[in-house]
Amino acid sequence: MNTDLHTHSVHSFDGACPAAELCRAAESREVQVLAITDHCDVNAWEEQDCARSIPESFQEIQETRRAQAPGGVILLAGIELGEPLEVPERAAWALSQFDWDFVIGSIHNSPGDPDFYKSPDMDDEGLAAWMGRYYRALLQTAEEADFDTLAHITYPYRYLNVGRSAPFPSEPFDGLADQVFRALIRRGKALELNTSSLRRSPWDRELNVRYFRRYRELGGELVTVGSDAHRAEDVGRGLEDAKSLLRAAGFTHTVWYQNRTPRPAPLDEP
Repeated sequence: MNTDLHTHSVHSFDGACPAAELCRAAESREVQVLAITDHCDVNAWEEQDCARSIPESFQEIQETRRAQAPGGVILLAGIELGEPLEVPERAAWALSQFDWDFVIGSIHNSPGDPDFYKSPDMDDEGLAAWMGRYYRALLQTAEEADFDTLAHITYPYRYLNVGRSAPFPSEPFDGLADQVFRALIRRGKALELNTSSLRRSPWDRELNVRYFRRYRELGGELVTVGSDAHRAEDVGRGLEDAKSLLRAAGFTHTVWYQNRTPRPAPLDEP
């Protein structure tokens, strides 16, 4: 079963396509379940105009559902809640106003730091301190925030590894990563395998391999898969690679969410 539970429509500040176009792309690539999860970064509320964009995203998802032919892709109403603990009252508003099927929790920066895609020129000592702050923010989110799956935990490496002759070391943060995994397991939350991270570099893929094997070793069972598509042409990209990685790590299924309740999606053999 193919599920893509992390996509962005025109209602994300960096999205390009309406919901109907994303659905058509999903159907053409045999994706049975699609979640549109537009950005709601609570620490960039005014910049992203979230008070307008989130209601408009939810409304368009509902309208697209009603216009679908029977038997089409299952379209889920989702949201990517970025940095949810930085301004908790905004996160609470976004979650309480709409009947979401699925909530992604994500960290793009630790408090007081820029987004990793704006990585400043730092030496490795400075980057290590920055990464320590990131993992601690990730852990606090895993322990306290209201979400269904924790997104792209290898996000910083997308940018830190650019132009390097060897990957930025992740091993110093393995203890914190284990704490994140244990918190997810304890709270019954899922971990997202983000296929955008898989396709960026062999280093990023290998770190995901290592992390999902470790998550499974610790008893993790709930995994979601998402392309992080911001354009229709990226919907469903990398799903077969993700499924292969997860099978090798010992998983037999992923999950998708309806009314914030997990449902199994078998990892069929290719």
